[in-house]
Amino acid sequence: MKSQIKKMFKNKEKISKVLFVFVLAVSVILVTNMNALATQNSGYGYGYSYADSGYNYGYGYWSEVTPSLTVNVGSCTSGCTVGIGNSASISAGFGSAPSGTPEIRLSYSSASGNDVAWTEMTGSSSSWSYSYTAPSLTSNDTVTIAIRTLGGDGYTPTFTNTSFTVKATGSGGGGGGGGTTTTTTTTTPTTTTTPTTPTTVTPQITVTNDTSIELSSDGTTATMTTGATLSFAGGNHSLRVNSISVSSGTATIVVQSEPLSVTMATGETKQIDIDNDGVMDIELTLDQILSATEIKLLIKPLSASATMSSFPRRSATPNLNYEQEGLDFFKSITKVAPAGTQWSVVHFIAYGTAESSKMSVRDRKGVIGDYYEIYHKVPTTTAEWTDISLILTSHKPHERNISVEKASLTEFIKVYKRLPNYSNVHDEWAMYYVAYKIRNVVRNIDSEKAAIGTFKSVYKYLPSSSHHWAIMRAIAYSGASR
Repeated sequence: MKSQIKKMFKNKEKISKVLFVFVLAVSVILVTNMNALATQNSGYGYGYSYADSGYNYGYGYWSEVTPSLTVNVGSCTSGCTVGIGNSASISAGFGSAPSGTPEIRLSYSSASGNDVAWTEMTGSSSSWSYSYTAPSLTSNDTVTIAIRTLGGDGYTPTFTNTSFTVKATGSGGGGGGGGTTTTTTTTTPTTTTTPTTPTTVTPQITVTNDTSIELSSDGTTATMTTGATLSFAGGNHSLRVNSISVSSGTATIVVQSEPLSVTMATGETKQIDIDNDGVMDIELTLDQILSATEIKLLIKPLSASATMSSFPRRSATPNLNYEQEGLDFFKSITKVAPAGTQWSVVHFIAYGTAESSKMSVRDRKGVIGDYYEIYHKVPTTTAEWTDISLILTSHKPHERNISVEKASLTEFIKVYKRLPNYSNVHDEWAMYYVAYKIRNVVRNIDSEKAAIGTFKSVYKYLPSSSHHWAIMRAIAYSGASR
């Protein structure tokens, strides 16, 4: 035997053949594993393992690229109003023809009983519309429009931040520039009571020096001079008038934390995403240009929950088996039975929300498991459920957890062999992906296969836990590089 082994090693040609066959076999095994992992659970994504609770889950995805979209209420694109009882055609113009029939959802800020659930629009190619008649209201309300399209593997959330106001001052109100007015004849009773229209008082301030305020929920009107800075949200964000053109009737305003220059015409309204997380934060209206150095500006904070998913609720047609799964899972991670708004977790697992409607019950358990691991609590408030929606649609959540962000630094250094550059948005997002386990709305299977290979080369094993897959998504989608 020894002589045969010696003879074989002396034969270089035989050694080369043996090594070649061995390397080829290992390569086939690795490629097979990566392909299997990257295509597991078709339609929902990877099967992840959450070790503490012993369950597997995937995450939903949509293969169609989110199309560009312009939404009009009648012929109006901003500051639109519709009187009660009036109708307006809501039109959607896509940059390219979407797959299937787009659906529209209308969400009221206050009177949620008037919400319109996902409804198919009418039209063809890149032009679609929906006819809407405003209900009776006792006070003005803001309605937010959301539109989604059907992609190859599910719905592509195409959340617009377009909104309009339903005026409660009578049926003769405007129709958003394109609505039809309905005339109503009433008989005056012998004894009459004249209803009082609620009056909203907008706080007025003058900003000539650097000033910090808390914005009113109904908006704050600020008379601002060029160069003065108005800070709000605890000093985290600010506005500054950069320049004013009396002749053209425009003003340029710098909005930050992330600097953003906005040029507006008199009477124009714009909604702005201050922190670049995909959710509009404030609405600005250039009310009046007073002089070459002074303007009057209406500043209104926007509710993040109005632009994302609604609060999870029980279905009108309950599925008791799904609810039992949700209940059992809730008790497995919290060790107590749900009470009050904690039941929203059970409803989310059983029925989902707009952003998770294509997920399975198992997938939604994974979402709650991730949230609990990050924040050490279950989501119960509108703000917390909005963060769930953001995570599921490729955005960072509003609530931060510094400890998990610090922990993600370790993984960043391990993968990229360097410290992150915090002025580089790709490095920043690589850590957000890991810290908050952000999902991708649109997946690229080839990028994920390559990312699995990178993960394997760094960690010497294949990803198998929720944390591992978050690292894989950071490699695949953040854009960070060594």
